[in-house]
Amino acid sequence: MTAAIAAPLARAQKLAAAAATIAVIAAVMLGLTAALDMFAPGLRQLRTAGPGWEGVSDITRIVGAHFLLALPSFLLAGACFDLSGVLGEYAEGRFFTPRAAAGVRKAGEGILYAMLFQCVLSPTLYSIVSTSGEGRAFTVKLETFDLGLIALGFFVMVMGRVLQAAAAIKAENDEIV
Repeated sequence: MTAAIAAPLARAQKLAAAAATIAVIAAVMLGLTAALDMFAPGLRQLRTAGPGWEGVSDITRIVGAHFLLALPSFLLAGACFDLSGVLGEYAEGRFFTPRAAAGVRKAGEGILYAMLFQCVLSPTLYSIVSTSGEGRAFTVKLETFDLGLIALGFFVMVMGRVLQAAAAIKAENDEIV
């Protein structure tokens, strides 16, 4: 390997190692923030909850409803963990491996699932649960930014599929050599 290739490759591997750490930190922060968003309303309700099972039922309903709203953040945290694994592979110099390619595809799918929950499933289920079934049955919350994240998730998923094909070609070529 020439010096012209080795130096950028070494920098890319160091950058991937740092990015893998940042991806884990981002995933943990997403998870903790989502958990706080989920439990904070229940803790506030705990102060004013009535005695007995009615109070417990109210708190459970509130925490459950807010879990539905926090679920997209948990799914996005999972996508960050998937990408941290991919970046770890890259840091070790394993660029075209089936594991790394599958991780990229899985992260893209995770982003798409998070956006599906964010835009359709979470608002709909929250509407049903928070109003004891008296609310609207189907709710869509789709903003321009959400469309961009859906597109980004789709592109990452497609890149993962392309990398899987490239990894398969590389493996076949390695067998020939």
